[in-house]
Amino acid sequence: MKLSILIILTFITLSQLFSQNQGFPFIRNYTPSEYHGYSQNWAAEQDNRGVMYFGNGKGILEYNGKNWRRFFTSKGTTILSMCKDNNGRIFIGLLKLQQGGMPPC
Repeated sequence: MKLSILIILTFITLSQLFSQNQGFPFIRNYTPSEYHGYSQNWAAEQDNRGVMYFGNGKGILEYNGKNWRRFFTSKGTTILSMCKDNNGRIFIGLLKLQQGGMPPC
């Protein structure tokens, strides 16, 4: 009897030990001071190289997994939407009913 209780307790302990981090993705939140942009991001798109672009109140933010870069729009408008075509070109939608495209990198 004592052996079966010991086996059950060992099994429960080991199952809890190995299942603690399963199902939780690694998430890293960045502050506006880290990416040098506005606090609100309105859109996100990933290019064919895996680089992420974010539509922001201060322009376009680029994140390559290590470094942030910021691109300003010609009139300083907010980027509200982004989409990518079949050729990998990213198009942006601006606040003042303007649209444009990003030059290829």
